[in-house]
Amino acid sequence: MNRDVMVFGRKMHACLLGGGEIPILLLSGSSIPLPQVEYRPLTKALAQNHLVVVLEKFGYGGSDSTDESRAIHQVVEEYRAAVTALDLSLPLVLAAHSMGFLEALYWAQHYPEEVLALIGVDPATPESYQDFDIDRAEKRLRSLSKKPLMQKLAADQYCRQLFRRLSIPRDKRADLEAKALRSIAGPVWLAECEALPGNLSAIAALPPPRTIPVLFFLSNGKGTSMSTALWRQHGTDFLKNMVYSEYILLDLPHNLYQLAPDLIARKITSWLGPVIKND
Repeated sequence: MNRDVMVFGRKMHACLLGGGEIPILLLSGSSIPLPQVEYRPLTKALAQNHLVVVLEKFGYGGSDSTDESRAIHQVVEEYRAAVTALDLSLPLVLAAHSMGFLEALYWAQHYPEEVLALIGVDPATPESYQDFDIDRAEKRLRSLSKKPLMQKLAADQYCRQLFRRLSIPRDKRADLEAKALRSIAGPVWLAECEALPGNLSAIAALPPPRTIPVLFFLSNGKGTSMSTALWRQHGTDFLKNMVYSEYILLDLPHNLYQLAPDLIARKITSWLGPVIKND
């Protein structure tokens, strides 16, 4: 079911699948133009046993753009307002891909009573940004934002691959192509990149939420600009701070949510069983 909710005067798009008492809220990574479609294989697999909610951040997919700061506290408050508008029960399970894990982590740091568990689907932990060139990424994004033709080519390539992989019907493609073009290298993406150093500092200002259970699925690092060993080390180092944690290594690239959705969903369901029972 697709729903649009008003969040601080702007439309945020949500997709809800399945059912259950404890919602799993899937937070998108950065530079994912169409989160609802991109994560569909995993959300459909999870929805067999859970209520799964995909919220498309402002500037992504079917949601409005925004000129508000992309400081992490602002983004998390927008998510929380959407959860209220959707009348979702608390606590939630926050499942996050890539940079979305920073938002999930900040949420758990500041509102631990709202977070039952954290699931990282190849998460970008704060430690991983020690080996990521933020300035270079911002320069490349800013350059792309000034070249409409290159933005169009990037959107076309992304959509072709996505549509072929997920067999998107032809009558749905034009709308999705337009949404992808509005999203790619748009002002929100630039604002996110500019806010990243401050967001990392905001997370570092508080200790990790050590008592919240955490499950990580870690890829082989392909698609992250890091080696397999380094990428996985950052993930496992983060988990050393947590009381109850587990990780699973998959020899798959960063988009492992599309390549092994059933395996990931089965593991999440079995892992969440005792977590929910002990809540």
